[in-house]
Amino acid sequence: MKQLKIKDHLSNNELKQRIRKEKNAQQLKVWQCLYYIKNNKGVSASTVANIFVLSVHTVYKYVQNYNRNGVDAVILKHRGGRRRFFLTLEKEKELLNSLSNKAAKGLILTMNDIRIEVESNVGRTVSDDYIWDLFSRHNWKKKAPRPKHPDQDIEKQNDFKKNSKKMWQPLS
Repeated sequence: MKQLKIKDHLSNNELKQRIRKEKNAQQLKVWQCLYYIKNNKGVSASTVANIFVLSVHTVYKYVQNYNRNGVDAVILKHRGGRRRFFLTLEKEKELLNSLSNKAAKGLILTMNDIRIEVESNVGRTVSDDYIWDLFSRHNWKKKAPRPKHPDQDIEKQNDFKKNSKKMWQPLS
């Protein structure tokens, strides 16, 4: 296998300091891997991969990034966040503000009305899930009147209200 070589972007002492100060376990493994390669000349990627429980490809990637672009290239980025989105958060807020203004005037009644507005701003079709996620991101909630039973009888309800006892007492 190919023998790994590390450029001198950081000295041994600087690598040791980074190892001691590191709090993230994955980033710690990167610094340890680079330190090990630097201090063991002619070590292969498979050996380093077995020692640090990494894939050979990952070891090559760390070495290549470090050699080409220096220290900043091997600092791992945090995962998470919005990687894929149709609108920025600011544009989403503007859109929802315009929707709330239209809703206050009584122009928006259903989710399909909202979907039409969102699709016109996004420029493509969107799923129901996207719209519900949009609502959730901006703390919007579905507001609808309570459903009524289809067999309800208002006269019987009113009669019950008039003729029922005012105070309930348990049977003894």
